[in-house]
Amino acid sequence: MTIVAKLDFIKFPSEVKLVFCRNVVSKLANAQIFVTPDIPIEIITTLINQFETALINSKDGGHIVALLLKDKEKELDDMFHLVVNYVNKVAKGNETIIVESGFNPSKASVPHQKAEIAVKDGSVSGVVIVDIKSVEDAVAYNYVYKKQLDDKYSDPETSTYAQHQFAGLTPATYYYFSFNSISKDGVSDYCDPVLKLVL
Repeated sequence: MTIVAKLDFIKFPSEVKLVFCRNVVSKLANAQIFVTPDIPIEIITTLINQFETALINSKDGGHIVALLLKDKEKELDDMFHLVVNYVNKVAKGNETIIVESGFNPSKASVPHQKAEIAVKDGSVSGVVIVDIKSVEDAVAYNYVYKKQLDDKYSDPETSTYAQHQFAGLTPATYYYFSFNSISKDGVSDYCDPVLKLVL
């Protein structure tokens, strides 16, 4: 299978995606091999700046700014689909060129692995489902959330299942979700949090 630039950035939290996209633009602008991108660097940069503004404005909360952020993020994702296509066209399966572009190369030999933690929308507004990768020897898990990265986590909700539902969250608000595992050897550290916009 040909190695290609991955679309993994689509699932990155907004703050991480912003940094990732800026890094790609910087690398494309400075690499001699990417001389004629299908979309001019200036246009890509403008959209990234608009996305960053929407992201900053969304911190104040509110349904309208959350929807605007979602729209700008979709525009950015759509544009970077085109950028990925351009990089793949130039790279022609060359992993080094893909890495030089700032994108992550696919690896045909690596099997798909479930993310350590993933968060998806629940059946109704204000509900999310946290889906984790089972930890060997774990007898239970503590699930927590918080609104800001520097906030304290909520009181843990303990479950023996590798999936947990949080309800009663504020719609159109970003939350960070995390978990740790409990085994006979003790309690693990909480994993790196995942950011999710609650619908």
